[in-house]
Amino acid sequence: AEWNRVHEGKRRAYRHARRARMYAAAYETFDAWEIGERDGWVCHICDGAIDSALAYPDPASKSIDHIVPLVKGGEHTRANVAITHLVCNIKKKDRVSFEGVTSPSAVAS
Repeated sequence: AEWNRVHEGKRRAYRHARRARMYAAAYETFDAWEIGERDGWVCHICDGAIDSALAYPDPASKSIDHIVPLVKGGEHTRANVAITHLVCNIKKKDRVSFEGVTSPSAVAS
């Protein structure tokens, strides 16, 4: 349990690589912090600010969204991902469009 907590980033990277291989998609290694810094910690779905200190399973925590989902032929590359709130990403599911997704502050109330 301690190893899993300390190496969460490695576990996440392994899961992303495994999913990319499952769909025969291109794959790059990166983490949510890198994508968050690139995107200015702004959710690309609801345009709300993301608090980088929040951690899973908080609905407003950071999450990586595949713009074109792996299941729809997308790749796990920096060009195909953006930072989002966890709840926004969950609501988007495997859709390319994100119409009807509201900000996590609206959901938390």
